[in-house]
Amino acid sequence: MTPDDLRCGSCGRLVHSPGAPVEELADSGARSRPAGEALPLRSFSDLLAESARLLRDSPWMFLGIGLIPQLPGVIGLALTLPIWLEVLILIGGLILTALAVGAVIHAVACGCLGLPASVTISFTKAKQRSVYLVVSFFALLLLLLVSFVLIFIIIGIPVFFLLMVLLWFYPQGIMVENLSPVDAFRQSTYLVRGNWWRVFGTGVAFWAPVMISMGIVYGLADDPAGNPVAGLAFAVIGAVAIPWLMIGSTLLYFDLRARQGDFNLEVLNAEMTAAQDGRGRSDFSQPS
Repeated sequence: MTPDDLRCGSCGRLVHSPGAPVEELADSGARSRPAGEALPLRSFSDLLAESARLLRDSPWMFLGIGLIPQLPGVIGLALTLPIWLEVLILIGGLILTALAVGAVIHAVACGCLGLPASVTISFTKAKQRSVYLVVSFFALLLLLLVSFVLIFIIIGIPVFFLLMVLLWFYPQGIMVENLSPVDAFRQSTYLVRGNWWRVFGTGVAFWAPVMISMGIVYGLADDPAGNPVAGLAFAVIGAVAIPWLMIGSTLLYFDLRARQGDFNLEVLNAEMTAAQDGRGRSDFSQPS
């Protein structure tokens, strides 16, 4: 055994040695817990508590993932840039945000399976699904932008929230089930069906501290758009918000799947292993 070997935090089983392939990691992680162990059904308070626990137990990993998308904007704060370069920095930040979302989902799934995770490991797995993650992310942004514009003719208000809730779980479908963007949106809609108000209420609770923090910074800054201190504060909030929101979303996604079908740790392990090999589902069909 070498100093670099890693053991499962829950059972002490050796789950990783340097150079071990992903397949071995997945298999060893699955054996570290009962193969058919069900994922717990969580209440609203359970979701909040478990999300806070995961963030507290691995703060540097999750904050490291959340910080990466903020770097282009932070660099731009110290420089006077032409508008075209600012646009490129914005697009780069959005692309990194899409990858960070996938990385957090991977880290949470690894935590459920007892597998080791890190900023590097999780971002590498997100990069393998980068095309689907980025395409879906920008597609959702476009849909939300159109519905936001429609707010000015009233109908956009319900459409905005309807789309945001219905399509919220697309990245989990991509990272866990290896779905295409269209099928990931369909899977998300299927999971939310009959649970819209629960998902909406949970989302409001998780978004509330983020929006309140941003509101405080915005209110205290004389010129939020041009104030470097405010820019740094927004970057810190963003670095915390991405993991916080995606941890809660992923745990809720697992909960919805457990309530609507035969979903346990064995199924999760099989899906994650297949997705890492590129053998996950390429389409989605609702269970009969």
